[in-house]
Amino acid sequence: MRQQQEAQIRAEQEEIRRQQEELLRQQQSIQNNSYNSSVANAGYTTPSYTDPTDASSYLNGFNNTGFVSTPGYGNEPQYETDDNDVKNTGPVLTVPSDYKKVVAFVGTNKVGTSFLVNTVGTLLATKGVKTSILDMTRNRGLYWFYSDDTSKRIDVVANCMSNLSNGIAAPVQVGRSRNLTLYTTVPKGREDNRKGYKHRTVVETAKKNCNLLIIDCDFTTPIEYLEQAQEIFLVQDLDLIKCKETVDFLKDMKSRGLDWSKLRLVINNEVKSKITAKKIRKYALMSYSDPYFTYSEDIEEIKRFITVPLDPQNYSVYIDAMEQGRIDYDRFTEPLKLAIEDLSTMVYGIPGKKKGLFS
Repeated sequence: MRQQQEAQIRAEQEEIRRQQEELLRQQQSIQNNSYNSSVANAGYTTPSYTDPTDASSYLNGFNNTGFVSTPGYGNEPQYETDDNDVKNTGPVLTVPSDYKKVVAFVGTNKVGTSFLVNTVGTLLATKGVKTSILDMTRNRGLYWFYSDDTSKRIDVVANCMSNLSNGIAAPVQVGRSRNLTLYTTVPKGREDNRKGYKHRTVVETAKKNCNLLIIDCDFTTPIEYLEQAQEIFLVQDLDLIKCKETVDFLKDMKSRGLDWSKLRLVINNEVKSKITAKKIRKYALMSYSDPYFTYSEDIEEIKRFITVPLDPQNYSVYIDAMEQGRIDYDRFTEPLKLAIEDLSTMVYGIPGKKKGLFS
């Protein structure tokens, strides 16, 4: 029986690998055809997506900044689970007012990591949790999201991270809630001075002035920030091409001895598809192969996970939020509200009276 199960797992891993290779070939073919057409016409050509269900064309570039739907998929999220899956966090817990917690959200480009950081941080701030967000991404995405607030305090923002590295907490107040503050700095092209900061001082100073510190990370963020987090929320969507980047990251973290029990998996932008959240977690993210597939290495399973559904209505809300510099939760669909509520409970236990956010 065990041999049959192992054979089935190997077969599913091989199928995932085959699909990754096929998607990569399709993507390269599309890029080559687009380039050749551009050269032939000596001008710009708009790509044509003839099959709206083709993940390598229709979803690529859209399903990670926020939300977009696959045709025929409704608002209700579709979950696939087994007895060992941890989908929810159980009862919502009341925590002491002096409780301190540091969590990190990390993911590759355009999987919606900053979106989740923003929504969770804003929600908890409205519920009375004094929350700070530490922007440790290379492109400083939160500087641009809260551009209205940062431009008004450009003198503070310019020195915000260097001050924090020297033990001086001078964050920017952002959003509508008085409980939400941001530590970021002005993006400076290709310059990356994150490794020059005193990482321990940065985190210790930032968390003094809040109950919850959320660190927004990418795969280039120095590991010292992840090591200081009590929990690490790894964000991934259903795109198999980006799964390879995530597996490379996990292999690197494994080789550096990262505490695996800290990891929580967030499957963002879930849609009804043959590639399910369960397959991503159990197969696509559990086996590392080198680019030439000459050897493979098993990656330890992430036990705790949660899914966040995708819907076009929510995408339009987030687009408006980027323009306004704040998030209007009332316009989100109920499935997304409930998913963010569950995720927020995983991040920070809070007392809750109703099932929905503001229902």
